[in-house]
Amino acid sequence: GSETTTETTATTGTTTAPPEPEFDVVTMKNGEPVGGVQELEFNKGDQIRIEGRLDEPQEDVHIHGYDIEKLNPSGTVKFDFPADLDGIFELEAHGPSGDVPLAEIVVNP
Repeated sequence: GSETTTETTATTGTTTAPPEPEFDVVTMKNGEPVGGVQELEFNKGDQIRIEGRLDEPQEDVHIHGYDIEKLNPSGTVKFDFPADLDGIFELEAHGPSGDVPLAEIVVNP
């Protein structure tokens, strides 16, 4: 007997899941933060969640003061840490465009 196998490949449309609302999104395009340097405000003890969306690979993205860095990030980079220091801290990308400030993180005491 001749067997005919029909393969059905389910093609799902490009559905983009909504970003998690608990992350503040900072986007970098053409070596600049989209919409300028954002000011993100938190209270001491909060959980700081920041998602960086990069259009070009960076050497690193880091947060001054907290000394948290992600090395060689490209695409999406996520920070998720407790706000245990108060003050103003800079989220900065180091890469082909030099040092690029992406956001100012303000942690209220």
